[in-house]
Amino acid sequence: MSAHRVTSPRVGEVAEARSAEAGGGLDPPNTRELTRARHRSPPPTARRLPHKVGGYAVAAVLLLAPNAHARVGFGDPGEPFRDHKPGEMLDLRGSLRVRGALYGNLDLDRGVSPSTGKPLWPKGDTPLDLTAGADLRARLAPSIWFSDDVRFHLEVDLLDNLTLGSTPRGTPYNGRTGIVAGTAFQDPASAVRVRTAVGEVLTPLGVVSAGRAPTHFGLGIAANAGDDLDDDGGDRADRIAWVMPFLGHFVAAAADISASGPRAPVVAGGPQPFSPAAAQQALSVAFLRYRAPWEVDMLRRRSWLQGWVLDYGAAVSVQFQVMDSPVFYQALASSGWNRTDQVRRQYTAAMADGWVRLWWKEIRIEAEVVASALRIGNPSPYPGVELRRPVYGNPLGGVLVGEWLPLAGRLGILGEAGFATPDPAPGFPQQDASAFVGSRPGDVFGPQLDGAHDTRFDSFRFHPMYRVDLILWRTLLGGVSEAAYARGKLALSPIKGVRFEWNAVYSHALSPRSAPGGVAPLGLELDTAISMAMGAFSARVDGGVLFPMGGLGQRGAHAPNMAQMVLVRLAYAR
Repeated sequence: MSAHRVTSPRVGEVAEARSAEAGGGLDPPNTRELTRARHRSPPPTARRLPHKVGGYAVAAVLLLAPNAHARVGFGDPGEPFRDHKPGEMLDLRGSLRVRGALYGNLDLDRGVSPSTGKPLWPKGDTPLDLTAGADLRARLAPSIWFSDDVRFHLEVDLLDNLTLGSTPRGTPYNGRTGIVAGTAFQDPASAVRVRTAVGEVLTPLGVVSAGRAPTHFGLGIAANAGDDLDDDGGDRADRIAWVMPFLGHFVAAAADISASGPRAPVVAGGPQPFSPAAAQQALSVAFLRYRAPWEVDMLRRRSWLQGWVLDYGAAVSVQFQVMDSPVFYQALASSGWNRTDQVRRQYTAAMADGWVRLWWKEIRIEAEVVASALRIGNPSPYPGVELRRPVYGNPLGGVLVGEWLPLAGRLGILGEAGFATPDPAPGFPQQDASAFVGSRPGDVFGPQLDGAHDTRFDSFRFHPMYRVDLILWRTLLGGVSEAAYARGKLALSPIKGVRFEWNAVYSHALSPRSAPGGVAPLGLELDTAISMAMGAFSARVDGGVLFPMGGLGQRGAHAPNMAQMVLVRLAYAR
């Protein structure tokens, strides 16, 4: 799904008489929305629908979670009803993505982290320190329509980033030794993951949805559905949601179960019972006005608007948990149901997200700011152990984008700046969950708190699917965090379906104490790309060079060295 998409009465009238003119121009940074808009224009004979409502729910910091935020929001539940052809029972979509990457010196020759003894990236076997990888992903996304107002949507990854060559025929098993010399083929692979399973109904009062649903809001720096062909992962939430029109805007409410905790085994049928006190839950409300890319394209051409189109939105979410069962999460078993296995957590968090987008003729200005506050009364990960110093935190992040699209959108000039608040603890926030292990100056990653002396968690991380570069934040560090950045981008589409891009990004740590090298400058990256689209087929080649600075080096050692990367992607999608 895309971010919140809504339609005003005037837009609905224009859509009925609109010819197929959507999708012109270059993709802005929110490529997921325009990528989908290019392949789908509003149906010329679409039935009249009430206002479509978008909603959002975002929860704040999870104890020891790698990204510090439980991102729960939801996209545009009205979109499928607007695009549905009356009488159609099955809408089958999907994609196949095959990609390969060549990495050069991604460990930056910086040595190992003091705490873990591991390098930033695996060392290569050649003098050029080259490593490589290739994988594929097959995704099916059918929608079953029981009527024109009720649908069931399923999204399944049949092969989720399966490494090419990872299942060679004849591979020895059961501890037997052997060789694979001469193996030419692959054995069948079994890897099925259900990403989305949600039911939706369109009522006179809005859209009611329930299940595991995609989530997205604004530019996607906090809640990001990860629906682009080049995305890996993305946010899903187990929720019941309701969205409705209100005075030309849209109001949404959602209740999520973020973590259920241990469940008691039962012989009889019905859902397995869990303790509401030990579950982590979220309640959210949102108020917004949003137009889809093709709607914006139409309104910019309306003379009475003089090219002005303004969209905006705000969302507030609270998350809470009274008890916790760390034993359960260690083994994901039924243990932890007993009170003796639980910890009195007393966790509360609140998050506010604001977004605004202004179009004036060929100019787009868009911004998003996310602020949160959290308190963990007892951050102990061990039953029977109480830590009496609560954890507090106020992560904050924001981004501002300006873009000019002259020559009917064939040329794009973009400027962008963003920031993510730091925590003075050594290292960037970890990408994987961790217990209180502490960190040492010079570590690339660290847990940001130790539960005893350091009890503040102020580190903010952009969603990994919000990409600003190729190497530093996207590949090495997993999303902009504890830093500010500025970037410029030039894009050119000389002919339909062909696109060239040039991108330059400078990154600067906001807390030199936290940076691995102990100084603020992190690096300058230069990227370039060429892409081609031909119907349902697309191909893209990205290349980048990272010039690391002292902030990415090893303290008291030599400066880090340059890194390079090439990424090639082929995709077949509908």
